[in-house]
Amino acid sequence: MKESTYSPEVDCMLRLKSNKEGKLFVGEIKLNLTKAALGAAISHLKQLSHQGILITDYVNPNSAELLREMDIPFFDTVGNAYIKLNNPSLFIYVKGNKPPQLPSNSAAFTTAGIKVIFYFLCCPEKVNASYREIATSANVALGRIGTIINDLKEMGYLLDKGSLGRKLINIESLIEKWVDGFEEKLRKKLILGRFKTDEFNWWKDAKMPKNSYWGAEVAAANMTNYLKPEIITIYTDNNINKLKLIHELKSEPNGNIEVLKTFWNFTQKSQELNLVPPLLTYADLIISGDPRNIETAKIIYEKNILKHLK
Repeated sequence: MKESTYSPEVDCMLRLKSNKEGKLFVGEIKLNLTKAALGAAISHLKQLSHQGILITDYVNPNSAELLREMDIPFFDTVGNAYIKLNNPSLFIYVKGNKPPQLPSNSAAFTTAGIKVIFYFLCCPEKVNASYREIATSANVALGRIGTIINDLKEMGYLLDKGSLGRKLINIESLIEKWVDGFEEKLRKKLILGRFKTDEFNWWKDAKMPKNSYWGAEVAAANMTNYLKPEIITIYTDNNINKLKLIHELKSEPNGNIEVLKTFWNFTQKSQELNLVPPLLTYADLIISGDPRNIETAKIIYEKNILKHLK
């Protein structure tokens, strides 16, 4: 690829110099860098024939650290950057700068709102359920439901057709925002611990206690036959002691087994196979930032999420 020629696979080309020659980069421009958009950008940049660089309006500290660990150059409009030039040596890594005004939180993307949106995306027909049923199924206080629904309307994600009922709209955008909100507002609160076990591939024949489900990589492997799990994720309704006893799990801060608390109070078909709802599997794969997980997430998105919602 000649420096003066643009390729349809990239948004721009630029040369960064610390000497006369410098280094040629091909750029991927992504505004409003949600976790899902970041995963797609990483996947694309790794496939380019030249060194890629991500250009965006804002990279938060967690995403900055992920990009640095994966050795993917980036810079944003508020001064965060990760760039390496080896001849002569130049290293830039800045994170933590914030945009002048970060978006304010709405009720729809509080912890309670994240749970309600999850319920609606998993069971879209339930946007017309009573407030009491929504509160019970989403595991949220009844008094929060009206405000969350009104915010979703104002944000353009819920259409109220009066006597014809309510309907989710702009679903793909809502899923992207939900994944980001789930990571930022809810997931860390659900973690019950990390563990290890001496059993090899123990999860293949493991029997799950009641109200316990495989998530992330194990769930994806069951759904697609495309992924070999490395991190074992389990969601459970406080059955952690039973899990530890049955599978001889030992506490280990860096263990490859993570156990989280379930946060929903409704049933989907996947749970009959001891798997979390597909949307949660998709979110955890995207949040991991692992390119192979992201590829698998795309398969689940097309086959098990969009098709269901449409």
